[in-house]
Amino acid sequence: MTVSSLPKGSTFVRYAMALAVGKDVGNAAAYAASRWGEGSQVHRILKGAVSAGDTAGWGEELVSEYGAAAADFLGLVRERTIIGRLPGLRRVPPLTPFLRVSSGATASWIAEGGAMAMRGMTFARDSLETLKIAALTVLTEELASSADPAAESMIRADLISAIVEASDTAFIDPGNSGTPGEQPAAVTNGITAVTSGGDFTESIETLTRTFAGDLTAAYFVGRPELFVQISGIEYPNIGARGGEIAGIPALASRYVPMGAGDTYDLALIDPSGITYTSDEAGTELKTARHASIQFDDAPTMDSVEPTGANMINLWQVNGTAIAALLRQNWIRTRPGSVALLTGIAAGSAS
Repeated sequence: MTVSSLPKGSTFVRYAMALAVGKDVGNAAAYAASRWGEGSQVHRILKGAVSAGDTAGWGEELVSEYGAAAADFLGLVRERTIIGRLPGLRRVPPLTPFLRVSSGATASWIAEGGAMAMRGMTFARDSLETLKIAALTVLTEELASSADPAAESMIRADLISAIVEASDTAFIDPGNSGTPGEQPAAVTNGITAVTSGGDFTESIETLTRTFAGDLTAAYFVGRPELFVQISGIEYPNIGARGGEIAGIPALASRYVPMGAGDTYDLALIDPSGITYTSDEAGTELKTARHASIQFDDAPTMDSVEPTGANMINLWQVNGTAIAALLRQNWIRTRPGSVALLTGIAAGSAS
């Protein structure tokens, strides 16, 4: 077994850089050999694709190598996403039927020979397909071919940041009601929020009192600015990187949306009430040199119903597009497992 001393995610990023510079798999393999050596993992992956004549249906060994590179990169992504930092999520395989239990099972003490109590449970049969998150970044050819290690780090950081933003925003923004077959609804969507009464401590007490999830397993999720503002004598273990509020772990994410009038929202989540699926084997990297791109965070292009838009040709600007496609999905499966506190004014805990 070969132990790599490279920073996590390096092979996946180098794979993208080689494709960007080489333009096709054959040239990319040659470029990888000349730059990182014939024994490098990225060269073995690309050479295997050339031998197979296709990137689909590779031999098991090469699939494992690519899968390991993708998993390494995904590990970096998970370390920064909300969903990756929430332990205790109910994980299921993609498209595998599971039962949602709206009322839990019963446990009770019984006498010798006595009957076991059974509370009526309500089930809903469901399954989760994986939906795609696409992180798209555009590089100059000079950056893609640069031998400076900083270039590799920059590309890796850009791809990770794009995926984290898309994942966290979709997961936590109450305004995201989801789009069937495209994007899951936020776990906070459709919840009747608790409105802050002005005093932060009293608001937290109200939120936890009405929370139907398991407080011993729950997590707060909020903006780092909010956590900085509430840090002090009453909450000494909280700060910009998270911490604890009233003994409950708190995760910081700058993608928790601001509320009306520059107020803050704070979510309280019991991860066991969230069902999650992902497909690491379906992680893809794509590059394009002769393509036109609409530089917009809300593109109007549609290949099903063609829609015109102002486009920029990559060849004209000496650019290369790199897209990382990840597959995941989630659903709030237990009523009351997520609560939301809104309208927290700046300085309310000071």
